[in-house]
Amino acid sequence: MRSLLFLSALLLFADLSSATGGDSPPTLGGWKPIKNLSDPYVQEIAKFAVAENNKKVNSALTLSRVLSGETQVISGVKYRLIIKVSEISGSGGGVTVRKYQATVWDKPWEKFRALISFLHVIE
Repeated sequence: MRSLLFLSALLLFADLSSATGGDSPPTLGGWKPIKNLSDPYVQEIAKFAVAENNKKVNSALTLSRVLSGETQVISGVKYRLIIKVSEISGSGGGVTVRKYQATVWDKPWEKFRALISFLHVIE
């Protein structure tokens, strides 16, 4: 059992290392900037946040790009991302672009992922 827990923790830190740029191990409890925003795992988290928000509020937002992000190691990893999304509005077909702050809690070893918040960022 201990070896399984150790292996899970080791895999989590290896996964976080790639998501945060790989320079140093994550700081437990504190927020650490994500250096590689184009990392496929970070992109997956952002797409998940948009999709979950779309389900909750019945919208049709589309991820344009990840502008910035941070991770926090807790019981799993929280991702706090600033993302740019677009939405085709009404019958006119115009596109509205907005920024949101999405917070996602991820525990890959448990196959658990949840959208914690999805807030419009007013510029």
